[in-house]
Amino acid sequence: MGGFAQLLTRAFQYGPRTVPLSLQGQGAGAYAGRTAVASGIATATVSTRSVNSDSIVLTTWHSSVGSNVAQVVKVGSVVDKTSLLFTVTPAPVGTDFIIGWEIVDTSQR
Repeated sequence: MGGFAQLLTRAFQYGPRTVPLSLQGQGAGAYAGRTAVASGIATATVSTRSVNSDSIVLTTWHSSVGSNVAQVVKVGSVVDKTSLLFTVTPAPVGTDFIIGWEIVDTSQR
């Protein structure tokens, strides 16, 4: 099995770690949470020890401000065991743009 296929197989074989929604959030070891992005700012940084360069990061977003342009949320960069950077294109217009994120650990255990 090739490299990328093997990476995905391991990720879905072990699956994401789960916690109750009330415990999710931004913290030193968080692997899921919600991050607010300020209006007119195109980036947001999340500090967490749970991210690695081989992690799969799932994202979604929510905003109550209507837009006629599709917003795209991307993971801009990852610093192993430290942080990840989200970029939003184009920059959000509202004050309540929220990125929901979850890190799937693909490391062999």
